[in-house]
Amino acid sequence: MIIHNTSNGSDSSELSILSHVIHTYTHTYLLTYIHVHIHTFTHTSKVDEIVGLQEDMSAKIGVTIYLGMRPENYGYPTDMPQEEKSALQKKLREPMCAADGDLCKMLKMVEDKLAKTGTGYFVGDKPTIADCAFLPVCRQLRSGKMDFIPRDILDKYPKIVEFEAKMMALPAVKSHYA
Repeated sequence: MIIHNTSNGSDSSELSILSHVIHTYTHTYLLTYIHVHIHTFTHTSKVDEIVGLQEDMSAKIGVTIYLGMRPENYGYPTDMPQEEKSALQKKLREPMCAADGDLCKMLKMVEDKLAKTGTGYFVGDKPTIADCAFLPVCRQLRSGKMDFIPRDILDKYPKIVEFEAKMMALPAVKSHYA
């Protein structure tokens, strides 16, 4: 701290002013710094949470896909007949798609996250990596390529439907899927 010695003996007054300036600057800087870092941490945490949820959904669905492709990876014979693979996929997928099934529970969590932001995106008012990660899951579920998973499974979740439409309207996304 700098103390200016003046001829009228007002060292304490100048020290007080200087102290106030330093305090104000430090306080403002620290609050700004803390706010930015907390905001960044919060933003990143929310993105990570959605990406993690997307990965959980993909893993849950993925097992049912890979079971049909490589049954030996799951303890079944390599030459497992297609009818048996299909029956096994049905056995796994139908409960997953029931109202109290894992997939529907995860879709409800996604719906709630979108409702909470109120912007049509998962974090903030513009697309993030979380939105980019989740859109392919929507497209996969709507594709009709997975037997025993209804193509309209997302229609019960209006915020997910809104999200899907909003993402697909983005020029870069629209041209990618064109």
